Amino acid sequence: MKKTITLKMLLILLCFTTANQIFSQKKQIEQTLFGKPVKQNNINPENGYIRCASKEYEDYLQENNPKRLNKEQFEAWIGPIIEKQKQDAINGRTPQTVFNIPVVIHVIHNGDAINTVASHTSENISYAQAVSQITVMNQDFRRLVGTPGNGSTGYNLGVDCEVNFCLAQRDPFGNASDGVDRVNLGSASWSTSAINSTVKPQTQWDPTRYLNMWTVRFTNTSLLGYAQFPSRPSTLPATTSGLEGLSTNGGSSNTDGVVAGYDVFGTNAVNDGSFVLNPTYNLGRTMSHEVGHWIGLYHIWGDDAQCTGADTSTGDYVADTPDSNVENYTCVVVQNCTGNDMVENYMDYTNDACMNTFTAGQKARMVAVMTNCVNRSTLSSSNGCTPGQVYGLDGTLSTVTATVVGCSSTYSAAVTLTNRGTTNLTSAEITYNVDGGTNQTYNWTGSIATGVSTIVTINGTATSGAHNFNATLTKVNTVLDQNTTNNTFTKPFEIAPNHNATDVEFNLQKDLFASETSWNLKNSAGTILYSSVTYTNARGTTLPALLTQNWTLPTNDCYTFTINDSYSDGICCTYGNGYYNIKSSNGLVTLASGASFSASEVKSFGINLLENTDFETPNSIYVYPNPTKGILNISVPTEFGLPNNYTITNYLGQTVQHKVVSSENDLSINTSAFSKGVYFITVEKGNEKKIVRFIKE
Repeated sequence: MKKTITLKMLLILLCFTTANQIFSQKKQIEQTLFGKPVKQNNINPENGYIRCASKEYEDYLQENNPKRLNKEQFEAWIGPIIEKQKQDAINGRTPQTVFNIPVVIHVIHNGDAINTVASHTSENISYAQAVSQITVMNQDFRRLVGTPGNGSTGYNLGVDCEVNFCLAQRDPFGNASDGVDRVNLGSASWSTSAINSTVKPQTQWDPTRYLNMWTVRFTNTSLLGYAQFPSRPSTLPATTSGLEGLSTNGGSSNTDGVVAGYDVFGTNAVNDGSFVLNPTYNLGRTMSHEVGHWIGLYHIWGDDAQCTGADTSTGDYVADTPDSNVENYTCVVVQNCTGNDMVENYMDYTNDACMNTFTAGQKARMVAVMTNCVNRSTLSSSNGCTPGQVYGLDGTLSTVTATVVGCSSTYSAAVTLTNRGTTNLTSAEITYNVDGGTNQTYNWTGSIATGVSTIVTINGTATSGAHNFNATLTKVNTVLDQNTTNNTFTKPFEIAPNHNATDVEFNLQKDLFASETSWNLKNSAGTILYSSVTYTNARGTTLPALLTQNWTLPTNDCYTFTINDSYSDGICCTYGNGYYNIKSSNGLVTLASGASFSASEVKSFGINLLENTDFETPNSIYVYPNPTKGILNISVPTEFGLPNNYTITNYLGQTVQHKVVSSENDLSINTSAFSKGVYFITVEKGNEKKIVRFIKE
């Protein structure tokens, strides 16, 4: 009996283990980078981490830009430059040069407090942790004596690359900086696609003057980091015939830089107790590896499975790194091609403690990139590491978020007010408006010490449609701010439309990966009225057929449409130009639309909301279609009757048209003779009036 029970337990354990293995494998397969599944060989079999996504990022950028230089085309340009450097060195014509690179570290968080010795669990890493990463990179790239970057294991071919990093001491406006830019973007984690589309463009400093580094909490928690490969100049000498018509290979400048998980940024070697670091990758070598990519280095095995020579198109184009056909995850010396692999090289996938080598051949590539490539050749002449100007009274407005809940006409703007001066801030005067309209003033009082921020919340109302919230810091401590370069901020927001017809049309053009898309429409009670089915991916490059549905929606309610993409890359534009829209049945009014988003997007709209019957009720009077190319219609609730008149003014306040209303026909306006731009229509009845904004296309 005892043996039977033991055997049964063994079988149960075996089944349980197998189930867990299947679940683990499924979980690995479901991991995504830049919207697509991760290849299994890019996942460390020992711990499940993805050491680097720079190759996947490069593939993603090339898919978005067919004219982008591929690896071979880039080498056709830079190869002769590296060869000339070698000849100059042989002839004694190479000057000793140290490249000094100003660095700004963008710490992306969602409002968590900065980590301290007592509490250190968030992505808002401490200043000490941020600074420690610069220390590691200087040790590694300069091969400093007495540091881990001066190790002598394996081939012992490490060299001083003469690349030096310094934390920025001034921001792009010339103001004093400590080199760490903390940005609250309101999200706890970010997908790689969203980092590219949102985080980088909104926070980047001038890439011709700074190396931009971002620390984030990745949505894919297995990922450690990735970098953007350098670009060649857009103009080429005649000797590079055949490459002139191709784009620079580094992609858009507003995404240039290096990204790492917040818990692999910095080193435990100088941990003051405030650091949040991964138990395995905690010596700062993720950034040494990624910055190597940023300065033009490939993975040491060349991202291929061939043994054909390290300096060939199937290798890393560096002759003194031994050829290999596979990445290494441990420090165990192995031989995969001819000779031992250089597991100690920073461009392999080994653990942090194993890495200690950049070779002379890799240095030659760095020199060629730092002297010839876009956003690299200008860094040594940047004044980013020269101390900036310090002011006594210097307030800053930044990272405004503007939110609207459901079908409300009230917006809430959260404005970050920071003290960059040397004097405590006790009051601030903020002037704000919507779409450049009438200025209003918000007066804040409190106490903000130097380098500290607070959130100022400003509420207001607006008409349905897209708007811009504009804010300017006009005074601090009751006097004019001494530094006006950082006092203004603009943030777009949208008020949900309110439509007076119950029949609407829903259109969905799915992208090639339709199975990733799901959606639903809910009423104000949270009941799902309409929803998606499971869609099938397209075959080849032809998009799936357009989905069209006609909906009849109960009156006097607010509706919320949510669309999701399981791989966090929206439905446009990498894998086909997908889109969605919800329109009135006659197609004249668009209630919701979109295409480019990350994991999800939420849009709200009302159907004949009549909660109040006051003439001034937001959304009770509106115009459509807006924007318009011809006829513009004024919609007025039946209970109000016809208005007395309306007046149209342009953006400068000049009257364009005035009309006394005598019939419903007068509520249709022909704008075909109007110039393109923004206009305001004032509708009046008795002593009441309503101003509505519209756009003429």
